[in-house]
Amino acid sequence: MQNIRSLLRNARQSLGLARQFDSLLRLSAAGRCAATALAALACLAAEAKPALESMDFNMPMPGTTTKIMACKAFDLTASGRQFGVHRDRDEGRFASVFLEGDFDVWCRVEMVTNDAGNLATAGLMARKSLKDDSEFIGAQFGYDNYMFCVRGLPGGNLHKPDTFMYACARNVIRKEDCITPFPNCWLRLKRTGNEFRAWFAETSGVPTDNDWVAHEFRNAEGAWQEQKPPVIQDKGGVFPKRLYVGLAVDANAEESEKLETVARARFRDIQGLVPTVAGAAAA
Repeated sequence: MQNIRSLLRNARQSLGLARQFDSLLRLSAAGRCAATALAALACLAAEAKPALESMDFNMPMPGTTTKIMACKAFDLTASGRQFGVHRDRDEGRFASVFLEGDFDVWCRVEMVTNDAGNLATAGLMARKSLKDDSEFIGAQFGYDNYMFCVRGLPGGNLHKPDTFMYACARNVIRKEDCITPFPNCWLRLKRTGNEFRAWFAETSGVPTDNDWVAHEFRNAEGAWQEQKPPVIQDKGGVFPKRLYVGLAVDANAEESEKLETVARARFRDIQGLVPTVAGAAAA
């Protein structure tokens, strides 16, 4: 009799545990459903919010930014002349996020061209502010060449000594160096502390560490702080911890009588353009 009572007691305890376990399963399932729903809402919110903030600098015609894939692919159009180089005030379109501290950004420029058939420019840029004469550092493709450039003072350009410098990867005077790498034109811009580096690659897939090329940025023009590419050291702390970083396009219309010339660029496989802080950089 004692054994029967013990068995009944154990059975009741097992039934209670089973019911509790069943409740936990139902709660876990409900929790999973809720988590899934919250994740879906977060994705929808991310899709609804513009990934890049776009700005036109002194362009005769408004530019456009078209999202092809959130955070990964965009098409940009721009008009006007150029960012820096021969201009103290920029002319072009800039689509950016706000990054704080170190960053490593790269993308593939699938195509860049303009209506006049001359040398439009597209690439990555990090700016101190959104003023049209702001200091910036950029890794770009244009002039049938890869360029790594820096404007170290407001309004700096090649006509003002020690304010602007850019280094080219190739000697475009030589016909064999005039290679258009589309659609596999990869650009990379990285910041580590006060050190900036740029690379390019021409692979058909995502570049490996061995594919990125930096040492060819050697044909420098202009000067700033006695810099020697492929590394730019911000010795005086010109560039603050927080920068606007993004995609830049200009039509390079200085060689054309029509400033309304439109440049079109397709950016694909973008990595690293995810905002890290809210707010604004230096005004």
